[in-house]
Amino acid sequence: MGPGNNQQIQWDIPISQTGGWTFTSDGITLASNNGQFSNPTIAEHGKRFIWHNANTVGGQYKYTIKVTNGTTVLEWDPTIINQSSLT
Repeated sequence: MGPGNNQQIQWDIPISQTGGWTFTSDGITLASNNGQFSNPTIAEHGKRFIWHNANTVGGQYKYTIKVTNGTTVLEWDPTIINQSSLT
């Protein structure tokens, strides 16, 4: 994905390998946004989470992934790196 392409970023939980695990309703949350990310959407019966990325400002964006099996919620906190040349 190149700078300014305004594409979607998608996270998927493989159905065949995860049993009852799905994204929570706030399955992917961003620590800061600066207008780079919009329209968070949960799809595929909770197995897919989508954000749209403007990718017009380079930088690192911390985010949290939350999944649940109906009883337990697990969290992980990786980073998105935009490499926009439009900054």
